[in-house]
Amino acid sequence: MVFFSTLIGEDCGSEITSAVFTENAEVWLSTTVGADSEMTPRQQIANVGYALNAETLQGFPPDTTVSSIPYINRDGNVLIGASTPGIRNTYASATFVMSSANAITLQSAGSGDITLTATESGTIKFLTAGTQAGVITGAQLWGIGTTGPDAKVDSLYTGGEQLRLTYADGSTYTGFTTNSGGDLTIDPSGDDLTLGGDAILSDTFTLQVGGKTATAYNAFANNADSPEEAAIAADNDLYIGGDLEVDGSIYAGSLIASGVPWSGITAPTDNLTVSMAAYNSTFTWDPTANSAETAFVMNFDGEDSAADEDQVLLSLNQSSNGTDVTEAADALLTFTNSDANDPVENAIRFDAGAAGTDFTYGINFDAASIGTAELVLQNGETIANTVDGTIALTGDASISGTTGLTFTSTGGLVLAGGTISDGTDGVDIADNLEVSGDTTLAGDLAVNGDDITSNDTLTIDAATDINLDADGADIVLKDGGTTFASFTNSTTDLTLDIVGSQLILGDTDVLNIGGVTGLAYNAISDSGTTSHSLASDDDLYVEGDVEVDGTLYVDGTLVSSGITCTDCLDFTSFEDTLDLDATTDINLGANNLTVDLDSTGIFDIRDGTTTFVSFDDDSTIDITFPAAGTLGIDAAATDNTTTTGVLNLDIDTATSGNIGSSIDYQVVDAAGNVTAYGEKN
Repeated sequence: MVFFSTLIGEDCGSEITSAVFTENAEVWLSTTVGADSEMTPRQQIANVGYALNAETLQGFPPDTTVSSIPYINRDGNVLIGASTPGIRNTYASATFVMSSANAITLQSAGSGDITLTATESGTIKFLTAGTQAGVITGAQLWGIGTTGPDAKVDSLYTGGEQLRLTYADGSTYTGFTTNSGGDLTIDPSGDDLTLGGDAILSDTFTLQVGGKTATAYNAFANNADSPEEAAIAADNDLYIGGDLEVDGSIYAGSLIASGVPWSGITAPTDNLTVSMAAYNSTFTWDPTANSAETAFVMNFDGEDSAADEDQVLLSLNQSSNGTDVTEAADALLTFTNSDANDPVENAIRFDAGAAGTDFTYGINFDAASIGTAELVLQNGETIANTVDGTIALTGDASISGTTGLTFTSTGGLVLAGGTISDGTDGVDIADNLEVSGDTTLAGDLAVNGDDITSNDTLTIDAATDINLDADGADIVLKDGGTTFASFTNSTTDLTLDIVGSQLILGDTDVLNIGGVTGLAYNAISDSGTTSHSLASDDDLYVEGDVEVDGTLYVDGTLVSSGITCTDCLDFTSFEDTLDLDATTDINLGANNLTVDLDSTGIFDIRDGTTTFVSFDDDSTIDITFPAAGTLGIDAAATDNTTTTGVLNLDIDTATSGNIGSSIDYQVVDAAGNVTAYGEKN
């Protein structure tokens, strides 16, 4: 027996790698010689050699101290006990991945920090479901919803608010949103937005409060509001759509209050004094064309029950200047019309007020000391009271008014020579002339006012014609001021408009239209010729045609020499009997005559009072002859070849027809055979 020993792997090319033992649970040693098969038995090689290093790994024991190997304890935790531990991947191009089948929690104990560090220019990325939701770049820019933030915090979101600040209990919040135009919307769930400091907007930016957007001016207004002034158009302008309350002062270079009502000014609590010095105040109103407008109204609630107080609405006072000069102000009140095209109707007008006396005096000069005259008229004429009880008029006096010239004293009108005349065409009276007695006019009476009135019967008696010439206007008839008729002239036609709708002529009076006169009956005619005996005021003769679109009611007899009637004969219009005074032919031509009876109507043909043919509502034809009457059918011949003047009975051959009387009758069958029968039941 031969024995030998060798160190496996020493002379057979290379050592056996440790992977043979670490990667295989069982290792066996066998021997082959040449091409022979493996010899048996083979010998298992135990891994006992590596058990010498089982408590260390490359000399480092598993422990939680420095220079030890981390291990997993019974709770599944990896324990690292070094003072500054770390898990590092030393392979330069690989990405270190920490994953879990569920959540991953990074937790520090006590006041310890959790630090995420990307060295050099790397970024810290936050991904959810594979989509990057946030990033912190190497430039320290934090992006939410964006991979390339442009600011320290950049939130990108198009589904609603980009940022929300929520109160601790989660019930209230404030949202921040920017739109595609770069506008920022702050939307608090409450009502207030509080700024602890100044709100500073850069030049060209505007502040919008209330709903307006994208305007070139600042605005406190709803979206539908807009300024009326075109000057509100820059970023240093402010438009307020509602009211503005200022408890302090308003400083303005100029104040244009086109839309501020006087009612918006708070009533003063003390006397108001404005010292204008040499400055002028101008109020300008420009009402629209043809509009009723009262530009400036001053209301005064005067109340002096004892009539012992001097209550004045407007006082124009020349104050004392302390210097004796030629004169003070030239006028305290002036009226000027600068419109060369149109006059002002009244410089001063006294309007009607409430019921009763409006003014005790219109203009009162009684307490004043007038130097020359109370009134100076247009061309220098004056009205003055230089001596008590005397009115001095300079120049000629032309008097006009609503009641004319009235003298209440017994002196009346005294003429110191001369007459009331202008020496040309009589007396010109601009308004009313009141005459108590008779007045004889040698010329014409021209009334340029409105009315000629009388307290008694007004009689106009002319030896010839009385002409009423209204020159195209209406002639109105009134009773006690109420119009009851008017005559209107249009070209050459005369229209009589009666308010009560009736023109009433007295009994025995007649109406004649057309030119004929002296008739005892009414006539629309130019000749008055009538073929009947019309002789009463309730008769009417029409020489021409009469057209009635409605219904013609005749209570008496309708006598006509000839009536042309198209679709007009309605028997319901005849109350009793239509009598013909002569033989009357009804010529139908190619038309049909139809007598249409309702469910109760009967159409009779009579001779006198005897009916011998009757058509009633049961579709039965009854022929009744007077005593000894016969039914005659005229014929040219009596043989059966006669085709005219005979009574033809047409029998429907499809059925049987009956011919007979109440005693006996005959039946004609479909074949034309005639069978006689007795009395028909």
